[in-house]
Amino acid sequence: MKNIEDKSNICIVSPDEGAIKRCKTFHSNIEYHGLKNKVSLASFSKERKEANQVESMELNGGSVKDKICIIVDDMTDTSGTLTKAASELKAKGAKEVYAFVTHGIFSGPAADRIKNSDLTKIVCTDSMKIDQATFDAMGGKLVYVSLDLLIAELIRRSINNESTEELFELPIYK
Repeated sequence: MKNIEDKSNICIVSPDEGAIKRCKTFHSNIEYHGLKNKVSLASFSKERKEANQVESMELNGGSVKDKICIIVDDMTDTSGTLTKAASELKAKGAKEVYAFVTHGIFSGPAADRIKNSDLTKIVCTDSMKIDQATFDAMGGKLVYVSLDLLIAELIRRSINNESTEELFELPIYK
């Protein structure tokens, strides 16, 4: 988010009903960055034909016209929902669309979908590694955020019988 100059022009987007609580938590923690009441929130409701096939998506919430949208989700597998949501947001006038994802599985058609999608970037933790060919096939759209230092500090504190609570005292964890 630090690379986004006009942070008051951000809309946090839930890609489906299952991610609404997560997005509301993410949205509520925007105040940590001094943006309380400046960032909007929207969500999609979707219908599936079958597993990994989205039939339709409907955007609920405020307008995304000229907004920088950030889709927040826990994981992406084939990235069908993620890329369809990005396409819908762009069709409704979003300026840019980013995705913040905790676990990137990126199986099957995911790499091609992401490369050819309306996503500007997908930011993902390195909780799951992918092969170099899949990474390269995304055309530079995937950005990894390392969990190494957090995990190392958790292990160090556990070994030394120190509290780990303060590592999670940021508003995002409450």
